[in-house]
Amino acid sequence: MRTTTAALSGLLRPNTTPSALDTVARAVTLVWLAGTTATFVVWLLVCLISSSFDGPWWLWFGCVGGAISAGLRVAARNHRPAPRTATVAVSPARNGSADQDGEDW
Repeated sequence: MRTTTAALSGLLRPNTTPSALDTVARAVTLVWLAGTTATFVVWLLVCLISSSFDGPWWLWFGCVGGAISAGLRVAARNHRPAPRTATVAVSPARNGSADQDGEDW
């Protein structure tokens, strides 16, 4: 039972820390959702109070912000940090043998 629970918790919460781009994408998405919700509520109140249908101007914020948020999400998902490679300094062999010029290292 513990193995199943541990495996499921690993799927639900991976042991990776989010990158800076992922954090920015989440913040922009939250701002976009809050702004779209607020403009939609204001638009709905204007329509109800004036008893007329006003053009859905809240879509300007919703669509443009949604496109920006989606673009950041895609960029964050496809972003892979450069792998760290170790540089190894290779020195010539010091076994007493001479190189082609006859010089000993």
